[in-house]
Amino acid sequence: MNVRSAIASLGFLLITAVFSAVLLSQSQNATISGTITDETKALIPGATVTAVDAQSGKRSSTVSDGEGKYRLADLPPGNYTVTASLPGFETLSVKDVDVKAQEQRSLNFALKVGGFQRGFLLPPAGPRDRDVSVRADAMTVQGLVTHYKGNVQMTTESVLVRADELDFNSVSQRADARGSVQIQVLPVSARTRLLTN
Repeated sequence: MNVRSAIASLGFLLITAVFSAVLLSQSQNATISGTITDETKALIPGATVTAVDAQSGKRSSTVSDGEGKYRLADLPPGNYTVTASLPGFETLSVKDVDVKAQEQRSLNFALKVGGFQRGFLLPPAGPRDRDVSVRADAMTVQGLVTHYKGNVQMTTESVLVRADELDFNSVSQRADARGSVQIQVLPVSARTRLLTN
């Protein structure tokens, strides 16, 4: 065997070994996926889901789609803390999510409404989210903030908020609700109907 043939054979073996190692490492990776809903089982789009590897600290993030579904792919086997968050809802974390090589792990989140005393930003779900309709027994305006009081109902393209009182800044899209507060992420089919009624 001459030197040229030996170098060519060695190069081929090296390329094959590297390619095999890459394929093997990718085939060992796992997936965590699931659905994000609220307490009423309404689907929540736009929630951020993050998985943090307990050993390496490596983070992988994604956002739930219009059907509330998320998928974290290509996760190396390991132990993860998985967190789901969205403004206006309590952040929910699940620790010790152990995923094995090639595992397809299902993990669903039901987020609770929370944090309204500190205010919340309306979650972006579409280009018409700046179309805000508010009904209340009384209304006063101070600068950029409108204060609504009594049987408040705020409707956007994606969210329905009911409260005893609500301050809303139309520029920042920030709302502060007080008293009895309920928030519902609207299914796509209900959004246009509620805005036009």
